[in-house]
Amino acid sequence: MFTLAALGGMLVMATTWHSVVDLEREGSGSESEHSVDQRKSFAYVSWKMFRENPVFGVGFGRFYDSKLPYLSDRSQDFELESLRNLHHHNTLLSLLTEPE
Repeated sequence: MFTLAALGGMLVMATTWHSVVDLEREGSGSESEHSVDQRKSFAYVSWKMFRENPVFGVGFGRFYDSKLPYLSDRSQDFELESLRNLHHHNTLLSLLTEPE
């Protein structure tokens, strides 16, 4: 049974190898750099939110509207405004800010 499953897996891999190898990335290098900068911004805003609401957080699903006051902070050298239309997509940071 194991041999049959292994042969079947090798057959599937052989027929789909071209599609696996030819994966194309979306976007350019500058878009990738912007995405990395946004991760830094998410971490910064999440930490600020956690410091103000350490026990109960801002409430489940409330990151989207609770982040708005933090976006005008200009005390760091990275920009926060690009987060305005984004939902939190980091599970660990989301648990930090929305523990309820």
